[in-house]
Amino acid sequence: MNSSWTIKYPGKKFIKKYMFPEDKIALLTKEHYNFEAEVKSLPGYDEWNYLLTTNGREKFVAKVATGDDGILQAQAEMVAYLIEKGMKGAFPEHILNKQGSPITTFEVDGRCYFLRIVKYLAGKFLGERKCYPAGLPENFGRFLGQMDYSLRAFDHPRTHRYHDWDLQHALDWERYLPLIPSPGDRRVIAYFLLQFDVL
Repeated sequence: MNSSWTIKYPGKKFIKKYMFPEDKIALLTKEHYNFEAEVKSLPGYDEWNYLLTTNGREKFVAKVATGDDGILQAQAEMVAYLIEKGMKGAFPEHILNKQGSPITTFEVDGRCYFLRIVKYLAGKFLGERKCYPAGLPENFGRFLGQMDYSLRAFDHPRTHRYHDWDLQHALDWERYLPLIPSPGDRRVIAYFLLQFDVL
């Protein structure tokens, strides 16, 4: 299992990333989810993604991740909660494995990985559209509002994480102001940080 793939981001160097062979994903799917599928690799950000197509042409997405399975469990519970609140079909619903869990743990070369299989949602990424159909921004905003409202009573201990990029922690970056060499840039950033402090 020494295969890898190479991707180039605009303006950045080539990044080489380990990739699980498609036949390995097919075996895991059959072993833990009890169905056979044709497997095709998909692009991913911080995990490995694969399109699964069954003989009946039903489609799923297999997702392999490393790291914190608690976050993955929180994601699965959140999606299940949103579906329960009437948003079925709006999110990739998890397929349970033979043990009735949304997450399958497996090991390769002493390292732990987590496999999830979710229903495939057909559609097109917003970033791929050159123009938006009439009403799309309003519909998208309405959808996000419904999701936010539906989640008002949802809580999971693993969702309480600190992220540097979370706007509620914007003032934490104030300590880095002295590291900005340009006085003009420093003043601009200090001004916007002050707006957060005032608000």
